Amino acid sequence: METQPNIVRGSYICLKQEKAMYRVNHPRIVHETIDGETVLLDLNKGVYFSFDATGVVLWEHLEKFKNFEQLLSLPVWEDAQREEISRFYSQLEDEEIIVSDPGPVTQEDCSYLMEGGQLTFTYTCPVLNKYSDMQDLLLLDPIHEVEKDQGWPKPLNK
Repeated sequence: METQPNIVRGSYICLKQEKAMYRVNHPRIVHETIDGETVLLDLNKGVYFSFDATGVVLWEHLEKFKNFEQLLSLPVWEDAQREEISRFYSQLEDEEIIVSDPGPVTQEDCSYLMEGGQLTFTYTCPVLNKYSDMQDLLLLDPIHEVEKDQGWPKPLNK
């Protein structure tokens, strides 16, 4: 399947596939959210990423519902915020952190994001930070699963 570049529709950027379902690109991408910051590691490229605040809320929404069409249609967003959110999700897709998921469509529920017509969190522009300072080390000695009775560096029998 040929990938198309992100395109602009109306006032915000659309991802390569309209109304698509997405998932985290496991096992290539591992991630953890600690103290309000999500850190992601791309095991194939040896780079890692981070985001906090609104980025964490958007990430958790995508993990839970696998799409964000309803999220973008909430009446609380200004056009500029819709563009920022769409751009954030596009960056996740461009970096292959999220990939298209042909699985069943999930019913998206955004009610937890709003209370009394207002957001339940303080919006800040979501920013995907990318780091390559440990790339050589991570590619040289990749993170891997180890059996309890077999230590590193002995490889697992497959």
